[in-house]
Amino acid sequence: VVTSRGDIYYTDRANRQVLILRPGQEPAVVASGYRPNGIALSTDETRLYTTDSIDHRLWAFAIKPDGSLNEIEDFFEPVYRTTSFGANFRTKGGPGTNGMAVDDDDRVYVTSFVGIIVYGSSGKIEGVIPWPEGFVSNLTFGGPDFDTLYLTGVNKVYKRKMNVTSTPGRFQSGQ
Repeated sequence: VVTSRGDIYYTDRANRQVLILRPGQEPAVVASGYRPNGIALSTDETRLYTTDSIDHRLWAFAIKPDGSLNEIEDFFEPVYRTTSFGANFRTKGGPGTNGMAVDDDDRVYVTSFVGIIVYGSSGKIEGVIPWPEGFVSNLTFGGPDFDTLYLTGVNKVYKRKMNVTSTPGRFQSGQ
């Protein structure tokens, strides 16, 4: 993700770290010790969110003025481990969390094995949008009014018209 100041935060899943690249500087590790994947910013750019490829949780960090991060413990409710949508029932393995997007009301959308989990701005789960057939990995808002959620899956791209919008130009995981 890219902040309005030009700082770039990115995940390095293989080395289990989140890095920042500030204009004119070398990359620096700002979080480590877990397997980050998807990444997004709050609308006011005061919080950074990441998924975890192994643990059934999401991470939230307060962004300090120098770009470093402070973990906000227990911000998000745990990622659902099991759910049932008709014939689709998941009970084993990792959470499958990957892509993240944020709407203008600071709701966080996260792809997972149980569907697209929607978290409110306080980190509480508001609901789950059932996924299309197959696995969905990344998502982002787009379209003329930024009210369409685009999803990438196994050899397919899906789109879903939403009743919310996201701000053009705010970079999110999957773009």
